[in-house]
Amino acid sequence: MPIKNRDRFPDVDFLPDDQIKPVGDVGGVTLVLVGKEQGSDAPVVALSRTDDPASEELSPVSLESLLKFSQDPINLPGLQ
Repeated sequence: MPIKNRDRFPDVDFLPDDQIKPVGDVGGVTLVLVGKEQGSDAPVVALSRTDDPASEELSPVSLESLLKFSQDPINLPGLQ
């Protein structure tokens, strides 16, 4: 599994590896959707530094937290 610390997110439904997809970027680094919070369907994302997120160890973060604390510009054209 490319998602580390999965056990720290018991209320997240993580996507299967083949469904992890790019949704935008943060300061030029690809942002991928890795899951959704149960109940609210709020996006959970991770930064991907390669063209193949399934080959990386991804660190999940809620999109809300990323939006609050990121110092870099966030572009989300692929998130619906």
